[in-house]
Amino acid sequence: MQRVSLVAVILSLALASSAWSDPGEESEKKEAKDPLPQTRQIKWDARLFEESPVFTMVRRQVKGNRVTWVLENRLPLGNEIQLGYNAMLYDEDGVKLATIGIETDPFLLHMFKGERNRYILHLPPADKLKGVRKLVIKNGPY
Repeated sequence: MQRVSLVAVILSLALASSAWSDPGEESEKKEAKDPLPQTRQIKWDARLFEESPVFTMVRRQVKGNRVTWVLENRLPLGNEIQLGYNAMLYDEDGVKLATIGIETDPFLLHMFKGERNRYILHLPPADKLKGVRKLVIKNGPY
């Protein structure tokens, strides 16, 4: 009889502790996504970072013309880091107008599964983006 009551007490404490858990933990698990800049004019394709089998997006932060992604490695990083990451800018006809390199922080990336890195895109001023209709994040310069 004592075992049954002990098990009941332990189960009730476990259930109560889950109900008392910090609500901030749930919001921390959710992805924090600031809206991307210039979305009325530019169609963004950031799937390489945000819907990747290689990364889990932890946060996307936008401050002015600077977009920062914090990504956690789902897998150990391999050859993809040798080419770097770039933002390709296209006009309405699909002609590539420019390629912008994406910075990494730290410069020498954390490579192992579960480690996090920052990827930073510095966009040009809005007047320089007038003809841009699509932005695609790619691995490598092509």
